[in-house]
Amino acid sequence: MRYLSLKPKLKDLTQGSRIAFARQFRKFTQDEVSEKLGLT
Repeated sequence: MRYLSLKPKLKDLTQGSRIAFARQFRKFTQDEVSEKLGLT
């Protein structure tokens, strides 16, 4: 039996898209990311 790769793919390479992709890949909310970065 073969397993399908469920790895998401990044299509847009803008900075905002890369941040959103990494955040969703790690299953963080925007609030969690801002807390970790020390932003309000």
